[in-house]
Amino acid sequence: SESADRQQRTGLGRGLAEVMSLHDGDGSPSHFAGRPQEVERPEIQGVAVIEFADRTTVEAKDSLGGSTSEVVTTSVDDAVIATVLALLGAPEGTLIDIVDVDTDAGAVVVATARDGEKRTTGSSFIELGRPWAVALAVSATLDDL
Repeated sequence: SESADRQQRTGLGRGLAEVMSLHDGDGSPSHFAGRPQEVERPEIQGVAVIEFADRTTVEAKDSLGGSTSEVVTTSVDDAVIATVLALLGAPEGTLIDIVDVDTDAGAVVVATARDGEKRTTGSSFIELGRPWAVALAVSATLDDL
C-alpha cells in the first residue's frame, strides 16, 4: 500500500547530515578530526625574463595568483631559481644546482635540491625556453623536499 511505502522511505529527502552525524563542528568529516589540513601547493604558471636598458629581471607567477621578481645579478638561471624558491615557499637554506643533459629525446635541465640531509631531483625538457625548463625542474625538486 502507499502508506506502507511512505513509512519505508523515511529518511529520503533529508540531508545526509540529518540522517547520519558525520561532521564535527568545523564542517569536516569527523574521521578527519585532528589530522593536519592539506594546504594546496601552488604550481608555477609562468616565467618571464624582462630586459630593461639598465637591468634584467625575472618574474614568476603561480597558480594561486602569487608573483615575485628578482633582478638578475649573476645569471638568469640563478634569478629563476630564486624566484621559484620564493614563490613556492621553499625551506630557508635550500640549495639548488642545475645541470644540462643532452639525450636522444632532447636537451634536459636537471635540478638537484638539498636542504640539510634531504636531497631531491627534478628535471624538465627544454621545449619552450630555458628559463621555463629551469623553473619546472626546480619546482619538481620541491615536491619531495
